[in-house]
Amino acid sequence: MEFKEFDKEKMKEELRNDICNLVYINYEKENGIKIFKNEGNALNLLSESDFENFYKIYLFNNNFMKTIYQFGEDDYRYSEVNSEEFVENTKKFREILIEIKENPDGKKVNRLKVLIGENKITKKEMVQFLEFLGGEKDERESN
Repeated sequence: MEFKEFDKEKMKEELRNDICNLVYINYEKENGIKIFKNEGNALNLLSESDFENFYKIYLFNNNFMKTIYQFGEDDYRYSEVNSEEFVENTKKFREILIEIKENPDGKKVNRLKVLIGENKITKKEMVQFLEFLGGEKDERESN
């Protein structure tokens, strides 16, 4: 996996015309997981304090997934997966359930569609988040 230097303003400019999903994870904050679905300018939805300390930030849509990491104070890097990097006949699509506790009594469930396959160059397996599909299947089907 190759890490590139993360520049918030540069990435905001690069993504300004893209609609994507954003998942922000900070395990040290109460309610430290934020999910924004199908948003334009998604990085603008995070506050300056969100960028001061976090575990990971995922930005993704059907074309790409960028994962931003904080390695230390003022040391931010990101990795990137693009849909055209997959060997076509190795592509597999999966759904995974993500359960987030919003308060002690309730939880919210989202289904996440992911693409798994082999990288054309490295031949290593890689994963790309694609989109949120909503809650649990049986919950939606019973309505």
